[in-house]
Amino acid sequence: MMEISGNGNYEVVMRKELITHTNNIITRMIMGKKSNAENDEVARLRKVVREVGELLGAFNLGDVIGFMRPLDLQGFGKKNMETHHKVDAMMEKVLREHEEARAKEDADSDRKKDLFDILLNLIEADGADNKLTRESAKAFALDMFIAGTNGPASVLEWSLAELVRNPHVFKKAREEIESVVGKERLVKESDIPNLPYLQAVLKETLRLHPPTPIFAREAMRTCQVEGYDIPENSTILISTWAIGRDPNYWDDALEYKPERFLFSDDPGKSKIDVRGQYYQLLPFGSGRRSCPASLALLVMQATLASLIQCFDWIVNDGKNHHVDMSEEGRVTVFLAKPLKCKPVPRFTPFAA
Repeated sequence: MMEISGNGNYEVVMRKELITHTNNIITRMIMGKKSNAENDEVARLRKVVREVGELLGAFNLGDVIGFMRPLDLQGFGKKNMETHHKVDAMMEKVLREHEEARAKEDADSDRKKDLFDILLNLIEADGADNKLTRESAKAFALDMFIAGTNGPASVLEWSLAELVRNPHVFKKAREEIESVVGKERLVKESDIPNLPYLQAVLKETLRLHPPTPIFAREAMRTCQVEGYDIPENSTILISTWAIGRDPNYWDDALEYKPERFLFSDDPGKSKIDVRGQYYQLLPFGSGRRSCPASLALLVMQATLASLIQCFDWIVNDGKNHHVDMSEEGRVTVFLAKPLKCKPVPRFTPFAA
């Protein structure tokens, strides 16, 4: 970001930079590789994952008119199969590379382990009652890759958009960082627990702009919810977007107010977490099928803190309050128009 900022002379498409950043982190965790211009394999995987997201979010006529699904008039069935084969081939290649590396290494090897190593341990486990299959391992890795790239990038783009629209919030967040970290070093992950206002900023962003606005669950048995009979095996769609904006629970529900999580007439609100324990705020879902929120939160908090600490941000030639906050209708919800900012460096942590 420092290299491309040009002291505020160049406009940066933040979504592109944030996706690259989060993708770097998740690819290192999953397969021990860095996502960059020289790594064609990861670039191809990113492209296929983008195709998966587009297919999942596209309107399929067969989902609405059931008898038309076998006809596949829009070609989604064919596209799904083609994309599945491409993803499967890529994941299988990574699995085999890890198997070969494990076969060659000795007991004293210092090769860094990643998610695929853990999955291979489970695949190769002797006597396991529920032994992990290769297909399940590849599907799990793909889920992590998609969720770990697009979800955090979406939340960070929304956070920055809200901060430039609300300069008083940006000012408070920066003052908190400087009071804890000072002005001589870059904020670190270990500083995050001492930055409650920054944490509140992320919570407020997740309340208004959950990365996945709807998630699905299946009824394990017949039950009743709010007077509605839910048959066994029914698919239930839960709107985290609507829950976070419910005026019955949230005062000034449509306003961006991080302070609600710090200073509230209701002490319970200040303790609300986003990891699925409080049903008023479920940006990552809840239960065993929820997203790995703790990991995502740490990445988002550390990244956002650095963006606040190191740069001033200019949007629309200084008309920051005119940011278009329209939403894009996809599985992961981004801004309809990617946020474009001119970052002006104010703190250079890597200066000689």
